[in-house]
Amino acid sequence: MGEIDDTARLLLKEMGQQAEGKPTPDVLPKVAAENLDLDPGSPEYEAALNHLLALGDIEPASDPALVGQGLYRLTRQGLSRARELRWWR
Repeated sequence: MGEIDDTARLLLKEMGQQAEGKPTPDVLPKVAAENLDLDPGSPEYEAALNHLLALGDIEPASDPALVGQGLYRLTRQGLSRARELRWWR
């Protein structure tokens, strides 16, 4: 797994909590950002989201219509990293 920056780390941790207990690892990064008091319209949010995409921790939903609604899916790697981050403060 590649290195992850601080904002992306917090975002991934929050998305991991979103996916916890659900049958699929579908997540809404914008909701996660709002939970962190991070503006989903900010360049910092966009950079963190793109960083997670580039690392392979998240991927767009398989249905393009759902991507338009902001739905993404945590990959196996992303789920694993999110679980590790559960213990990180």
